[in-house]
Formats: sequence, C-alpha cells, structure tokens
Amino acid sequence: MSGQAESAVEVVERPVPMRVLRAAEAQALAWKKRAEELSRAIKEAAAAGVSVGMLMESCRKIMAGVE
Repeated sequence: MSGQAESAVEVVERPVPMRVLRAAEAQALAWKKRAEELSRAIKEAAAAGVSVGMLMESCRKIMAGVE
C-alpha cells in the first residue's frame, strides 16, 4: 500500500445537462478574462507609477465587470 487511506466515498455518475456545462464554461471564461485584465492593470500601474488608490478603484471595476 502507498500509505494513503482508502476512500469510502462512492462516485455516482450522472448526466449533466448541456446548458449547465455551457453556463459553467461561460462563467469560467468570464473569470479568466477578469483575471487577465487585473494582471494587465497591475502591470501597467506598476510601470506608470499609479497610486494604490487609483489601482484599487480600477481593480474593483474590473471585478464588477464594468471595465
């Protein structure tokens, strides 16, 4: 044995509606886009010497999906 305890959790396979999968994919892509925008905003702010307050405001807008 590898020293790991055996799991007592039963795996139940069941179909997932395609609309649920598409919604999950859309949500994941939206969060990925926001993460990329945040990364870009932070890098640009650091390069330009932007104040922390202005950076925080920009980040909040990105997370809210309005920028």
